[in-house]
Amino acid sequence: MKTKESNNSEDHLNDDTSLQNEDASPRKSQKKKNKKDKKNTWWIKVIFITLVLAAFVSFLSELTAESGNIAVLIVLLFLLVVLSIIFDCIGVAVTSCDETPIISMASRKLYGAKTALLLKKHSSTVSSICNDVIGDIFGIISGTCSAALVVKIAIDFDAESVQRWIAIVFSAFVSAFTIGGKAFMKTVAINKSNEIVMFVAKILALFSKEERKRRKKDKAQSKDK
Repeated sequence: MKTKESNNSEDHLNDDTSLQNEDASPRKSQKKKNKKDKKNTWWIKVIFITLVLAAFVSFLSELTAESGNIAVLIVLLFLLVVLSIIFDCIGVAVTSCDETPIISMASRKLYGAKTALLLKKHSSTVSSICNDVIGDIFGIISGTCSAALVVKIAIDFDAESVQRWIAIVFSAFVSAFTIGGKAFMKTVAINKSNEIVMFVAKILALFSKEERKRRKKDKAQSKDK
């Protein structure tokens, strides 16, 4: 009798666990489906972000080009190339940084650590925005800016006969500076990934109310010491 009762109880337990597994499996599948839906809609967000950023940067570059000042055009071109290299460096640093020290800093509630942890958790999205969206936008607009600069130099210095050679020199210089800069900064981003991520996180943390409170608290504690 005891063996029968124990067998019955085991059967009941098996039935309960099977029911729990059946209840859990739809939840897991639903979560996976939601994640897939978010991934599938990501490209729409990328298009929107690219559209807004490209329109804004193009508007600024057009205003600068209309000013007709060669020095301003050179500064704008330099800034576009440098920003392209910097954002590419951030994208590489976020994907290659070690999460363990950041978790340790977040547990000690250091300023910027929580933001750095968010950047790491969403590293694929951050990398896509920095490398693909912003990097490509600045690359395309820097090419347009260099073309406008070539035309301006050719007109101002009456060098329309050698405009083609000026264009070749400028495009070669911009390409070499951009590619060389990205190659150099990629090595730096891999070797100093955690430092770069924390530096970026501290800047972004200025826009977080919670992080600002933490910074004030840290300052107050340091003064008391």
